[in-house]
Amino acid sequence: MAMHNPSETNWTILKTLGGGGQGETFLVEHVSRTPAMAVLKRLKNTKASDLKARGRMFREVASLRTLVTVGAKVPQIFDDNTSS
Repeated sequence: MAMHNPSETNWTILKTLGGGGQGETFLVEHVSRTPAMAVLKRLKNTKASDLKARGRMFREVASLRTLVTVGAKVPQIFDDNTSS
């Protein structure tokens, strides 16, 4: 079963912002939502099947969601595909 990837269906990449050892960041625009601009972070293709890298990304998303609920000023998560 293929994993749903919101970054491919909901967002249009406008430009690359940067990258690191396991991921890349992009300025994106949502296809229908307002406000439309956001930053997309995703694993590099070479890391997408790496279970350790996917686990780190899952923990990062979970941590950001938890911190938002207690009022911390951290990036808000709009979409993710870390649970599959």
